[in-house]
Amino acid sequence: MATVKIREASDASEQEIFQQIAKKLRFPSYFGNNFAALEDCLGDMTESTRVDVVRYRDDPDPKRRAFFGTLCAVVARVALENPNVHLTMYEK
Repeated sequence: MATVKIREASDASEQEIFQQIAKKLRFPSYFGNNFAALEDCLGDMTESTRVDVVRYRDDPDPKRRAFFGTLCAVVARVALENPNVHLTMYEK
């Protein structure tokens, strides 16, 4: 099973997070580092794939909270359509 674990508290930029996901899940080299490309690539997954996201209730950065909210929404939407994709969210 391909797995990627992303932490909201990370100091990584949005682009670095997209790149981390792409590397861990072996996305094609043309992956666009955006939510539309993430949705497309996850939707095409044919092997069991798990995305673990750790959210932090007390994250003071509204931009980061919004990014991770969208990230979780995209992965959840794909998981409803592609039985190979699984989202696990943890909240701290």
